[in-house]
Amino acid sequence: KDKLFDEYKEQQKKKRREAELINARAQLQQLESRLRYSRTDKETAEKKQRILIEKDLV
Repeated sequence: KDKLFDEYKEQQKKKRREAELINARAQLQQLESRLRYSRTDKETAEKKQRILIEKDLV
């Protein structure tokens, strides 16, 4: 009886760890997407700024 209960507890721990791992992976993917969008926004802003500076110089 005790052995079965211990096995059950271990399985529950594994399930929790798996769920935490899935959540961590999802968060990582979200952060990677945000980073890509931020880089794109930065590049776009820099291009616009360069264009404005070039217009002022002409």
